Amino acid sequence: MLLAAARAEFVERGFHNANVHRICERASMGIGSFYERFAGKAELLLAVMELWVGDFLAGLQSASASRADMHRSFDTLLTDAQSTALRRAWREAATSEASVREAADRLRGEQLRRVADLITSVRASERVSTPMLSATEAAWLIFLVMRDGPLEGDLPDSASLMHRVLDLAIGEASPAV
Repeated sequence: MLLAAARAEFVERGFHNANVHRICERASMGIGSFYERFAGKAELLLAVMELWVGDFLAGLQSASASRADMHRSFDTLLTDAQSTALRRAWREAATSEASVREAADRLRGEQLRRVADLITSVRASERVSTPMLSATEAAWLIFLVMRDGPLEGDLPDSASLMHRVLDLAIGEASPAV
């Protein structure tokens, strides 16, 4: 309940304008109970982002692992208003909070590994012989688009770039023998 309330607050107000007291009110939790669990707002945002990223990656991995599923999932991540707002809050926090920057480094490694693994899985299911990019290179490019791409709600250029990176990473299917 607390993480859902925090997510709503960060989506609506961003990191700097989010307020722990409002979050606790939304979650029907006392401020003392909050501080028993979290050191502050940055640690709470980290918990929200870890859950959000974990859910996104788990959803990708539980899908049928097709190129089309990956395109749809990343399109949603780039264009969904809540996703965009959470990425904006994360970016705000990373500019001012050392703990968030350190956590971002740790999360990035997990994200890169899991996206690269998924690309490898899609390659295998499509019987790709020689992709244009390694799975790790593609994961890095995807990460950079997500991290440094514009944060507006409709991102046809970022979405197109993401599709191109995925297609280069997955490669062309080998002809059936």
